[in-house]
Amino acid sequence: MNRESRTLDNIMKAIDAKPVQIPLGVRIKQWFLKLLSNRIFSIAVKSIPILVLLILLFHTFASVSKIGNRELNIKEHHVEDGYLYITVANASIDEEQSYMEATNGDTVYHPTLKGIRDNTAVFKFDGNSYNVYLYSTDGRTLQLLVDGK
Repeated sequence: MNRESRTLDNIMKAIDAKPVQIPLGVRIKQWFLKLLSNRIFSIAVKSIPILVLLILLFHTFASVSKIGNRELNIKEHHVEDGYLYITVANASIDEEQSYMEATNGDTVYHPTLKGIRDNTAVFKFDGNSYNVYLYSTDGRTLQLLVDGK
């Protein structure tokens, strides 16, 4: 630093000029802004990883508790015109995986969905005993024994 200062002094003497003095108030402002900006940057760099970790933990906790509180329940069921209607609450029925199987294992029916928002599976029903397996799109399963008698 001293070397640079001497070099600058020699240059100023050679061109016969006086250095411009920065007022004390301006130097104090510059020092304060530099100090403040460095602290803010340092705090931001240290706090961002902590905030990201907290957000991930909160999201994980919220996801687990949300799934844990939702049970797969039958909202309504009835037989009408040779069809069995089963409405499920708190889930979307997976039409491809769900099925109804005769208790002897001979006959298997796959449902058609009445409506995506209704969550109602419709099976052809002849009044015999069947095992019904309803799968939700998030992987939960509901098993029923339907007896037509």
